[in-house]
Amino acid sequence: MDLLDLRMWRWREGAPLQRDCLHGVGLVEYDGQLLALGGCSKAWPGYGHDEFVSLSATDVVSCYDLRSDSWSELPARLPLKLAYATPVVVRTAGAQL
Repeated sequence: MDLLDLRMWRWREGAPLQRDCLHGVGLVEYDGQLLALGGCSKAWPGYGHDEFVSLSATDVVSCYDLRSDSWSELPARLPLKLAYATPVVVRTAGAQL
């Protein structure tokens, strides 16, 4: 994984994601950590092959800690198998995390 240091505008190498589901992974930053959500074990084959993608989609959540430059797989799973999605983080007043 390549990381861009926004203070120095330089790229550096980071720890690789430790799973083979590298296609269609949704990424979102939250509280200094990068969450990798879902993904496919096989690449998107093109139009008309939705069954292929849905069969290889996963419910795995991995977490990259920027401070320690390391990945871990979280025990929590997504409520459904997911790939090629764009996750977002929304904070609301009074929400408990």
